[in-house]
Amino acid sequence: MSGQRRSPRLKAKVFTHPWESGTAILPDESLISIFSFLPIKSRCRAARVSKRWNTLMKDKSLWKNVSITGNVKNRNLNKVLLFVQTYLSDNLETLVLHHVSNKILQHLTKNCPKLAALSLKGKDLKTTDLAFLPPHLMELRLVSYQFAANWYCSLTQGLLYQIEKLEVFCPHITNNTLGHLATLRTLKSLQLVSCRSSVVDESEGTYTERGFSCLVEQLTELRVLRFQQCSQLSDTAFYRIGSSLTKLEELTLHCCCNITDVGLKHLKNLQSLKILDLGGGSPVSPEALMGVVHELKSLRELWIFDTDYIRQQHIDEIKINEPRLIVHVKDRWDSLQF
Repeated sequence: MSGQRRSPRLKAKVFTHPWESGTAILPDESLISIFSFLPIKSRCRAARVSKRWNTLMKDKSLWKNVSITGNVKNRNLNKVLLFVQTYLSDNLETLVLHHVSNKILQHLTKNCPKLAALSLKGKDLKTTDLAFLPPHLMELRLVSYQFAANWYCSLTQGLLYQIEKLEVFCPHITNNTLGHLATLRTLKSLQLVSCRSSVVDESEGTYTERGFSCLVEQLTELRVLRFQQCSQLSDTAFYRIGSSLTKLEELTLHCCCNITDVGLKHLKNLQSLKILDLGGGSPVSPEALMGVVHELKSLRELWIFDTDYIRQQHIDEIKINEPRLIVHVKDRWDSLQF
């Protein structure tokens, strides 16, 4: 059979899309402008229409702000990596990924120096080493029900030297976690979601008022602080907030059921505060609440609902006495969810 001539391999047929023939006369700039309106998946498909489209689709202006979401099976994670390697380069500024790996983070670190905001979501965070995160990030969001053990250590070893905004959805926040996050002195916005601690026991993956106080005392540059499930916080925590976070502009503490009038009064020191959200279940008296909001001259929004003592008549009185203030009697946390 060696004397027989081999049949040449069939070349892949070039798929000519009707759009391609109809847009042939358009200049490159016009096509790139059209491509910018396409979702990510459609862009990838359009890149296969012709060599010209494939080349134009790699224009850096198309990949400045990217969101790759949706379900991806493990075997397709390599496709995400290939996409990242093909299209994401030194023009990328913001990126949302629902699937991530160490190789993806390494590519971002090496090739995307302008990347300032990164959002990572999904079970892949359990097997991903956050030590590979780009060190130049200014905003980071981490969302997962499963993290690698001691994931927070990678964030606090001098890696994120200019981080200003951190949002974490993680059911296992401990005092150790808060202690490490407290070393991120450049933080101006911190949101921790689902910090459950109905049982004050670090072995159960909880945090206590001691850990919270440590965090507040160290992060004195904070402008925004949002905590969910704060049932373990008492008046002492509010004292720490009032004395340490004097630059705070937004304070959201969900389910502060142990705060009293004494603790609430410590917030009078927050003269830059614009938004105060005490969530539901706060047992403070209407007199104490009205006294505090009157002292907070910069306050513009008050969120409170499901309280023991504050009724609609008290809300109406606040609105009359503080006309600058918008009072919301509903749960704001849903709009802050991940």
